[in-house]
Amino acid sequence: MAVGEAGLDLEIAGISKRFGSVRALQDCSLTVRRGEHMALLGPSGCGKSTLLNIIAGLDDPDAGELRIRGAPVADVPPNRRNIGVVFQSYALFPHLTLRENVAYGLKVRREPPRVAEERATEMIALLKLDGLEHRYPNELSGGQQQRAAIARALAIRPVIVLLDEALSALDKNLREEMQIELSLLLRRLGVTTILVTHDQREAFTIGDRIALMHAGRIVQVGTTEEVYGHPASSFVLDFLGSASALPGRVEPGSPPIASTAFGLGFELTAAHRAGLAGPVRLYLRAEDVTLSREPTAVHRASPARVELSTFLGALKRQVIELGGHQVLVDAAAGHHGPRFAQGDAVYLSFRPESCFVLPEGE
Repeated sequence: MAVGEAGLDLEIAGISKRFGSVRALQDCSLTVRRGEHMALLGPSGCGKSTLLNIIAGLDDPDAGELRIRGAPVADVPPNRRNIGVVFQSYALFPHLTLRENVAYGLKVRREPPRVAEERATEMIALLKLDGLEHRYPNELSGGQQQRAAIARALAIRPVIVLLDEALSALDKNLREEMQIELSLLLRRLGVTTILVTHDQREAFTIGDRIALMHAGRIVQVGTTEEVYGHPASSFVLDFLGSASALPGRVEPGSPPIASTAFGLGFELTAAHRAGLAGPVRLYLRAEDVTLSREPTAVHRASPARVELSTFLGALKRQVIELGGHQVLVDAAAGHHGPRFAQGDAVYLSFRPESCFVLPEGE
């Protein structure tokens, strides 16, 4: 990449990294636009934190190039990259008050004391920490510590803010509340943000786009709607949402027919990948499957049996046995359709275009 592209705050080109025999990152490339919120989403050990550390300058890549606002940063130390970082542990200094922690980066940069005071006061108010300025970290709740760490990262007015599992230490209700609050705050400030998380809800709440990572590679990049609605692989399908996989095959024709050994079958539509033939996997998302006591006239229905019925608060989930395979089915808890109990005989149906069909092994 010879020249930085206008309007981009971050350009990652062919970044690779090894730790001994382990390939932590393999040829990762990504661009982040000015003011964009990019979520690096994936399971533990997929390489997302390693990539974040390389962006921050805390680790060096073995290959590839990194640019911030068009300038190569291979030889730029972390404190000169104008990046704010919020770690999972928050990394607040225990011997400094909240105000001193927020102003710490400004002090290191040797900002005039008046500027540092004004900026710290501004961030403390913005993060709703007024009245806590003289408390030490051990006198703050988990949520207050998290806000203090974010205030410190924003006080230096960084080009990019990096959030490394920054909300994962909070309990579920507070974490979900902070996801919304943080998303609104970052959008109001217009600061470019890169979020590392394994939490799909967090990535979808904060991210404008999602970069799915698996085994050291970036396997798909897109908006939340794109990656959920058009998954590029079985990994993406399995990781996002609740999808059940069924073995099947596609017979070529006009149109091609997807079928299983236990009677489920349908015609492929324009929504499916062209050129499919032979062994495939049929993926059904839990929210796209419906159950009935009788076959439906609208969609092809297959006889099945309820193995388990559970109430999960906002939704009811059934585990269905279909031809020796399990299929998850979700319905809103307020849904007024028929109720099913363990052991009930049912018919399972779905719209053909809602079924993802991928070649076996992909």
